[in-house]
Amino acid sequence: MPKEYNSSLQELIYKVKNSVTCSCLYALEDNFNSVGLTLQTTTKNRMVLCKIKNNRPYCKEFMDDYIFIGTADEDKELSKRAIECVIEFIMNAASDKPAKLKDKQRNWQDGISMYGKIIVVNEDVEAVAGDLLMD
Repeated sequence: MPKEYNSSLQELIYKVKNSVTCSCLYALEDNFNSVGLTLQTTTKNRMVLCKIKNNRPYCKEFMDDYIFIGTADEDKELSKRAIECVIEFIMNAASDKPAKLKDKQRNWQDGISMYGKIIVVNEDVEAVAGDLLMD
């Protein structure tokens, strides 16, 4: 494990432990990128913390590849249990290969996104069905 990765991971865990709200987690986007993770918005405007694979958000298996961490337009206070789950996910999903990937789709950015909103299968069945029916 490279020394800078260990340092980045420890710094991220420290910051997550001291996060009070979802907004605090959203502000850590660069820190997440430093350990191969990213924050992304789903088609239902929920935020997920997920792996980066081949320079793209990777959300195949819940808890292995991604977890939900709130909604983009809500700022809830995080419980200790929520913080523990985020830290556990980070420890299991982090990579020693930093990756630069930001979720460009935020409410204040008029729906612009590098990859469009990501589709999480178990949450976005209607969105997938709608796309198929429209084509």
